[in-house]
Amino acid sequence: MSKPENSPEGVDLKPMPAFAPTRPQDVFGILQHSGGPKTLEDMDAGVLAEAQQRDARD
Repeated sequence: MSKPENSPEGVDLKPMPAFAPTRPQDVFGILQHSGGPKTLEDMDAGVLAEAQQRDARD
């Protein structure tokens, strides 16, 4: 998304952030999760599985 600004040469488009800045403490815990914490290995396996699914669709 861009913010237009008039200039002598025409309209300049300036980039705007997609989301308002947030602090980690404002968003931690916002998503519900049941079960224990995930290990790094669990997270790596999840990322790999998603990448493989996306690659298979392309």
